[in-house]
Amino acid sequence: MLSGDEDSESFYHDHMPNVRTSLECHMFFSDYSDTSSVTALAKFGTQAVLYFYFNSSGSFSFEALVDGEVVDTFTVQGSNVEFIEGYFDISGCRHSDVMYKPGTNASDPQTCFSLTCNETAALRTTECGPLDRCQGNGVCMFDPICTVTGPAVIDFNDQLKTVEDRCGYTLLTGSSIQNLTVVANFRERRRRDVSFLDSVTLRLQGQDDVHLEQGGIVKEGNTTLTINGSTDLGNGVEVFVDPTGVTVTVSHPESTTSVFFDGNTAQIIYTGPAELDPELGGLCANSSASVSDERLVDHYAEL
Repeated sequence: MLSGDEDSESFYHDHMPNVRTSLECHMFFSDYSDTSSVTALAKFGTQAVLYFYFNSSGSFSFEALVDGEVVDTFTVQGSNVEFIEGYFDISGCRHSDVMYKPGTNASDPQTCFSLTCNETAALRTTECGPLDRCQGNGVCMFDPICTVTGPAVIDFNDQLKTVEDRCGYTLLTGSSIQNLTVVANFRERRRRDVSFLDSVTLRLQGQDDVHLEQGGIVKEGNTTLTINGSTDLGNGVEVFVDPTGVTVTVSHPESTTSVFFDGNTAQIIYTGPAELDPELGGLCANSSASVSDERLVDHYAEL
């Protein structure tokens, strides 16, 4: 194996204008018997070249194999009565044991996976982020879950926070959900030294707050609602009740927030444009914020 040099690089580039990267190394296989031949493999970063010389007329074929399967065939056809030679761009990209030729684009809208093998055989893949979900139409949506149970809050990024007092805390707020702030209210139960999630409040601009309380109780302002199945509270707010608990869904122009509460555990699901909106705040969205940053000083749970 020989390292690349300017003369050798020019030798390949003169015959292979599609090879645009620099020669790193090349390897020769020579046979100087009655009919001499030379086969060379040259590496140009992500690109590669096959060169063949045979001191006789005729034709030869080379097969390129990946995991024992033929993925391409290169044929050298002699045009000179004394010798034949050929140059072949054998560049390609490989992903998940599949070979792709330069200039290939592949995508699967069901999984939101896309792949590009560009002209210099550089591979680029894209897919939904770890907190995203593919909609089945090539579109990724941010779709994380925040869980609150007992004194623990597990945010959208799976970071754990612990509440240690009987206060209200902002779970989710932000400009993209401007008509909604989700608040968790904590209080003591059997133990005086541990706070537990007691209720969830959805603060809605322009209308009464919605309170999700113990025993499946739903209040709009101070009015207890009787809900059989689901009810529409207007402004994109819908409440659904079933034996498992209460779910409030709030629809925004580009996203949806769902809040589920069963008396012990709350789950907040935010579905919106791919990746976390930097404008979102609260214990669910801001992993770097301390618990005290989200405490509502004017919102203490009742004793």
